[in-house]
Amino acid sequence: MFTIGIHDGHNSSVCLLRDNKVINLMQEERLRYTKNYFGFPNLTLDTILKENDLKINDIDSFAFSSYHVPYSSDKDALIANYKQSASNKAALKHLLKYTPVYSVFKNIRKNDRIKDLIKLDVPQSKIKFIEHHLAHASAAYYGCPWVKNDEKILILTQDGSGDGLSGTVNIGYEGKIERVGQITKENSLGRLYATVTFM
Repeated sequence: MFTIGIHDGHNSSVCLLRDNKVINLMQEERLRYTKNYFGFPNLTLDTILKENDLKINDIDSFAFSSYHVPYSSDKDALIANYKQSASNKAALKHLLKYTPVYSVFKNIRKNDRIKDLIKLDVPQSKIKFIEHHLAHASAAYYGCPWVKNDEKILILTQDGSGDGLSGTVNIGYEGKIERVGQITKENSLGRLYATVTFM
Protein backbone atom coordinates (compact mmCIF):
# COMPACT_ATOMS: atom_id res chain seq x y z
CA MET A 1 0.00 0.00 0.00
CA PHE A 2 1.36 3.43 -0.97
CA THR A 3 0.52 6.64 0.89
CA ILE A 4 1.59 10.17 0.01
CA GLY A 5 1.82 12.68 2.86
CA ILE A 6 1.64 16.34 1.85
CA HIS A 7 2.54 19.48 3.76
CA ASP A 8 1.54 22.56 1.77
CA GLY A 9 2.39 25.26 4.31
CA HIS A 10 5.84 26.71 5.00
CA ASN A 11 8.62 24.25 4.19
CA SER A 12 6.18 22.37 1.96
CA SER A 13 7.12 18.74 1.40
CA VAL A 14 6.03 15.29 0.27
CA CYS A 15 6.57 11.96 1.99
CA LEU A 16 6.04 8.58 0.33
CA LEU A 17 5.22 5.57 2.50
CA ARG A 18 5.00 1.95 1.43
CA ASP A 19 3.14 -0.25 3.94
CA ASN A 20 3.55 2.50 6.58
CA LYS A 21 7.33 2.76 6.11
CA VAL A 22 8.90 5.98 4.83
CA ILE A 23 10.72 5.31 1.57
CA ASN A 24 11.16 8.86 0.24
CA LEU A 25 10.87 12.38 1.65
CA MET A 26 11.71 15.73 0.08
CA GLN A 27 11.05 19.45 0.56
CA GLU A 28 9.89 21.66 -2.28
CA GLU A 29 12.54 24.30 -1.52
CA ARG A 30 15.22 21.87 -2.75
CA LEU A 31 13.73 21.92 -6.24
CA ARG A 32 12.56 25.52 -6.43
CA TYR A 33 15.60 27.04 -4.70
CA THR A 34 13.23 29.12 -2.58
CA LYS A 35 14.01 28.90 1.14
CA ASN A 36 10.98 27.86 3.26
CA TYR A 37 8.78 27.55 0.16
CA PHE A 38 5.09 27.90 1.06
CA GLY A 39 2.46 26.27 -1.16
CA PHE A 40 1.50 23.06 -2.88
CA PRO A 41 4.65 20.96 -3.57
CA ASN A 42 4.00 20.11 -7.24
CA LEU A 43 7.63 19.58 -8.22
CA THR A 44 8.37 17.38 -5.22
CA LEU A 45 5.33 15.19 -5.78
CA ASP A 46 6.26 14.69 -9.43
CA THR A 47 9.91 13.96 -8.57
CA ILE A 48 9.11 11.43 -5.85
CA LEU A 49 6.68 9.57 -8.09
CA LYS A 50 9.24 9.43 -10.92
CA GLU A 51 12.10 8.35 -8.62
CA ASN A 52 9.99 5.42 -7.40
CA ASP A 53 8.56 4.54 -10.82
CA LEU A 54 5.00 5.26 -9.64
CA LYS A 55 1.96 6.91 -11.18
CA ILE A 56 -0.83 8.81 -9.42
CA ASN A 57 -3.09 5.75 -9.80
CA ASP A 58 -0.59 3.61 -7.86
CA ILE A 59 -1.10 5.69 -4.70
CA ASP A 60 -3.81 4.43 -2.31
CA SER A 61 -4.24 7.63 -0.32
CA PHE A 62 -3.06 11.23 -0.16
CA ALA A 63 -2.98 12.81 3.31
CA PHE A 64 -2.62 16.53 4.08
CA SER A 65 -0.87 17.26 7.40
CA SER A 66 -3.57 19.64 8.63
CA TYR A 67 -7.25 20.44 8.26
CA HIS A 68 -6.56 24.05 7.46
CA VAL A 69 -3.66 26.08 6.04
CA PRO A 70 -4.09 29.83 5.59
CA TYR A 71 -3.33 31.28 2.19
CA SER A 72 0.06 30.88 0.70
CA SER A 73 2.52 33.51 1.86
CA ASP A 74 6.00 34.57 1.09
CA LYS A 75 8.44 36.08 3.56
CA ASP A 76 7.52 39.69 2.65
CA ALA A 77 3.80 38.96 3.18
CA LEU A 78 4.55 37.39 6.58
CA ILE A 79 6.66 40.37 7.65
CA ALA A 80 3.89 42.76 6.59
CA ASN A 81 1.36 40.67 8.53
CA TYR A 82 3.43 40.78 11.73
CA LYS A 83 4.05 44.53 11.34
CA GLN A 84 0.28 45.08 11.17
CA SER A 85 -0.46 42.80 14.14
CA ALA A 86 -1.39 45.74 16.38
CA SER A 87 -3.58 47.50 13.77
CA ASN A 88 -7.38 47.80 13.66
CA LYS A 89 -7.38 45.65 10.49
CA ALA A 90 -5.58 42.84 12.35
CA ALA A 91 -8.02 43.15 15.28
CA LEU A 92 -10.98 42.83 12.88
CA LYS A 93 -9.42 39.77 11.18
CA HIS A 94 -8.90 38.22 14.62
CA LEU A 95 -12.56 38.81 15.59
CA LEU A 96 -13.79 37.32 12.31
CA LYS A 97 -12.10 34.03 13.28
CA TYR A 98 -14.82 33.60 15.92
CA THR A 99 -17.70 34.03 13.46
CA PRO A 100 -19.23 31.85 10.72
CA VAL A 101 -17.23 33.90 8.19
CA TYR A 102 -14.10 32.01 9.22
CA SER A 103 -15.77 28.65 8.55
CA VAL A 104 -16.61 29.82 5.04
CA PHE A 105 -12.99 30.91 4.51
CA LYS A 106 -11.68 27.56 5.81
CA ASN A 107 -14.02 25.64 3.47
CA ILE A 108 -12.83 27.70 0.49
CA ARG A 109 -9.19 26.95 1.39
CA LYS A 110 -9.97 23.25 1.89
CA ASN A 111 -11.59 23.08 -1.54
CA ASP A 112 -8.55 24.84 -3.07
CA ARG A 113 -6.29 22.17 -1.57
CA ILE A 114 -8.52 19.37 -2.88
CA LYS A 115 -8.47 20.98 -6.34
CA ASP A 116 -4.65 20.92 -6.32
CA LEU A 117 -4.84 17.12 -6.26
CA ILE A 118 -7.90 16.72 -8.47
CA LYS A 119 -5.98 18.63 -11.19
CA LEU A 120 -3.50 15.74 -11.05
CA ASP A 121 -6.33 13.21 -11.53
CA VAL A 122 -6.44 12.14 -7.88
CA PRO A 123 -9.96 10.89 -6.98
CA GLN A 124 -11.45 12.89 -4.11
CA SER A 125 -12.15 9.61 -2.27
CA LYS A 126 -8.37 9.15 -1.83
CA ILE A 127 -7.81 12.57 -0.22
CA LYS A 128 -7.57 12.72 3.59
CA PHE A 129 -6.92 15.49 6.11
CA ILE A 130 -5.08 14.79 9.38
CA GLU A 131 -5.26 17.15 12.35
CA HIS A 132 -1.92 18.98 12.46
CA HIS A 133 -0.74 18.13 15.97
CA LEU A 134 -1.90 14.53 15.61
CA ALA A 135 0.37 14.38 12.54
CA HIS A 136 3.29 15.65 14.65
CA ALA A 137 2.52 13.23 17.50
CA SER A 138 2.11 10.31 15.08
CA ALA A 139 5.48 11.00 13.46
CA ALA A 140 7.13 10.96 16.90
CA TYR A 141 5.30 7.90 18.24
CA TYR A 142 5.05 5.60 15.22
CA GLY A 143 8.45 6.62 13.90
CA CYS A 144 10.27 5.89 17.16
CA PRO A 145 12.28 2.63 16.92
CA TRP A 146 12.40 1.90 20.66
CA VAL A 147 8.69 2.27 21.51
CA LYS A 148 7.11 -0.87 22.97
CA ASN A 149 3.35 -1.38 22.71
CA ASP A 150 3.03 -2.34 26.38
CA GLU A 151 4.47 0.89 27.81
CA LYS A 152 2.96 4.36 27.96
CA ILE A 153 4.90 7.03 26.07
CA LEU A 154 4.60 10.77 26.70
CA ILE A 155 4.35 12.68 23.39
CA LEU A 156 4.69 16.48 23.35
CA THR A 157 4.14 18.63 20.27
CA GLN A 158 5.00 22.34 19.96
CA ASP A 159 5.00 24.75 17.02
CA GLY A 160 3.81 28.20 15.98
CA SER A 161 0.31 26.95 15.29
CA GLY A 162 -1.60 24.36 13.33
CA ASP A 163 -5.36 23.77 13.22
CA GLY A 164 -5.89 26.26 16.04
CA LEU A 165 -3.32 24.79 18.44
CA SER A 166 0.33 25.50 19.21
CA GLY A 167 1.03 22.49 21.39
CA THR A 168 -0.35 19.22 22.73
CA VAL A 169 0.33 16.62 25.41
CA ASN A 170 -0.43 13.03 24.42
CA ILE A 171 -0.02 9.49 25.67
CA GLY A 172 0.92 6.75 23.23
CA TYR A 173 -0.07 3.27 24.35
CA GLU A 174 -0.71 -0.03 22.55
CA GLY A 175 -0.46 1.64 19.14
CA LYS A 176 -2.95 4.42 19.92
CA ILE A 177 -2.48 8.11 20.75
CA GLU A 178 -4.66 9.83 23.35
CA ARG A 179 -4.54 13.61 23.75
CA VAL A 180 -4.59 14.71 27.39
CA GLY A 181 -3.82 18.42 27.03
CA GLN A 182 -3.47 21.19 24.47
CA ILE A 183 -2.37 24.82 24.06
CA THR A 184 -4.33 27.17 21.80
CA LYS A 185 -2.60 29.21 19.11
CA GLU A 186 -3.38 32.39 21.08
CA ASN A 187 -0.85 31.21 23.70
CA SER A 188 1.81 30.22 21.19
CA LEU A 189 5.46 30.71 22.13
CA GLY A 190 6.28 30.21 18.45
CA ARG A 191 4.09 33.14 17.44
CA LEU A 192 5.62 35.31 20.16
CA TYR A 193 9.08 34.42 18.84
CA ALA A 194 7.99 35.10 15.24
CA THR A 195 6.47 38.47 16.15
CA VAL A 196 9.65 39.59 17.95
CA THR A 197 12.03 38.36 15.25
CA PHE A 198 9.99 39.60 12.28
CA MET A 199 9.71 43.14 13.69
